[in-house]
Amino acid sequence: MRATAALLAFVLAGCARTPSSNVAVPALAHASGEESPSSQVFPEAQAAAFLREIDPLGGTWRLVAFDGQPISPGRRALLHGHEGAYLATSGDCTSSDTSYIRDGARIEVTRHIPPQTGKCEDAAAAVLDRALAHAVASAQAWSIDAAGRLRLTGAGGSDAIFERPVPKWPELHGRWLVESIDDRPFAGRIDFGDDAVGAHAACNTFGGQATIGVGTLQVRDGMQTLIGCGPEREAADARLFGALGGARTWRIAGDRSFVSRAPRPS
Repeated sequence: MRATAALLAFVLAGCARTPSSNVAVPALAHASGEESPSSQVFPEAQAAAFLREIDPLGGTWRLVAFDGQPISPGRRALLHGHEGAYLATSGDCTSSDTSYIRDGARIEVTRHIPPQTGKCEDAAAAVLDRALAHAVASAQAWSIDAAGRLRLTGAGGSDAIFERPVPKWPELHGRWLVESIDDRPFAGRIDFGDDAVGAHAACNTFGGQATIGVGTLQVRDGMQTLIGCGPEREAADARLFGALGGARTWRIAGDRSFVSRAPRPS
């Protein structure tokens, strides 16, 4: 597909999609961990297994119990994992960000930005947001049981159990490889959740909240890591992150997704 001059268009190829997806030919990373247009092509099940191995905490999880107490399904208590090194929480009121190192079943938290709940009008939401962030910040071990539930065990014996939520937009949900921006080839990836989006290009990682509707998309509250990788790679980051921040529409055609911004004023 060619975008008109008034559109900034992503062309995305599906990678390790959810079981409800009909995408069958995902592209994977090389053994070095860097994705490339020349990456080997694997069947979908093999791709999903590969991603689970390198990033088992990746994707979106919903907190269903904390220290033995069930969490109401009506409450927003989500955990977003990406890059095998970052965990972000999002609740009814606020969010938090955590960096970690995984060594087998052990987790070492290396950085944590706590939630700011001072302006929360809902006291119960503030309590849950803090509990969710604490479960991540204090995590020392993880496991996934036969039912696919994630358990984070923290210092002092804290215990948090998460499940995969049913995607609101299964056709868009999951990881996509960026093939082009404005009809120019581009190598990167974008991860879509129900109401969050992450992206990675040449160096840094981007994360933000997303409002997704029928063919509509708006990214807000975006944040990115600040790793210095030189002008060329940082320019690639800026190109992808800036374009994603301006996205307004999406559509699926076969195994490709087209994400575009609104027409510029004439």
